[in-house]
Amino acid sequence: MRNSFLLILSFIIITSSGASVLPIVIDTKEALTVEQFTCLNKLGYFNFVAHLYYPEGYVDQVGVQNLVNANKAGVFTHAYITPCTSGICKNNITKSEDQVQEVMNALYPNMLQHNFLYVEVDSKN
Repeated sequence: MRNSFLLILSFIIITSSGASVLPIVIDTKEALTVEQFTCLNKLGYFNFVAHLYYPEGYVDQVGVQNLVNANKAGVFTHAYITPCTSGICKNNITKSEDQVQEVMNALYPNMLQHNFLYVEVDSKN
């Protein structure tokens, strides 16, 4: 499900931006430095999609830091969240709008702006 979502997301980004280069669409389990994003940007990878919220019910701090680093490197950024839909959320936040607000609160200290915020709803959660 996640792979098909990212593939569709890539297609949407490419067609909507008119980009001739595939966007960077990676899983943000590992942190990337500003230098790594700068290098990728110089190689022609101008887009980055960061995962910012886990379906278990918490903010992906590595994803937030990657978004910070990508912005500093001048990369065009997008973000997506996978809200907790099971009602058993680690942070006890079960309302989707409150989960989005938690993500926005995590981004606010860095005054991060991203172009799109995608929501992936997985029925298995």
